[in-house]
Amino acid sequence: MTDAAALVPHMLDAASRAAGFIRQHAGGIAELTWENKGPADFVSLVDRGAEEIVRDALLAEFPDAVFLGEETYDPSASLGAELAFVVDPLDGTTNFLHGFPWYAVSVGAAHAGEPIAGVVRNVVTGETFSGSRGAGAWRHVGGRRERISVSHVTEPSRSRSSTRSTPTCASSRRSRAAPPASAALAPRRSISATSPAAASRRSGS
Repeated sequence: MTDAAALVPHMLDAASRAAGFIRQHAGGIAELTWENKGPADFVSLVDRGAEEIVRDALLAEFPDAVFLGEETYDPSASLGAELAFVVDPLDGTTNFLHGFPWYAVSVGAAHAGEPIAGVVRNVVTGETFSGSRGAGAWRHVGGRRERISVSHVTEPSRSRSSTRSTPTCASSRRSRAAPPASAALAPRRSISATSPAAASRRSGS
């Protein structure tokens, strides 16, 4: 049986390396070539480069593992293998390409088709979450690790995920983190230039 907890340090390292690569390219978003995978679903060279970093890091440690990446998915690869890694190298590509600071590297591990470990690293803040079967879930930030657990609240209407609290949570997130300078992309400027207020100024009314 695969030791799930022993996988986590390697998954954390791989996610950290990929996040560093993504940050290096965040300032050059305007020069990236975007490709459509589907409606509102894009891919760029950054996605592929980050996936290659994760794949190389994990397979160097676990050469017999199966690797299933979002950008290089092989339909013949089996999730039912002894050990399989499932990776979204840039979870939130659309946010990344539009300069919104909410995207992550997501790495999962499965044994015989059953999920046993996972890591999610916020590329912008560095905040990372990990969990593994039998070892609990953890939040990693600033070199510290703290145990996390599910809420004791059992009534959905009283939880923070309740729809009644969603506007407050959303506004709180916006106030805590302003978009980076890369958010000021040309398409946004062209949109604002056609706003009713701009049209009014041009007409002199």
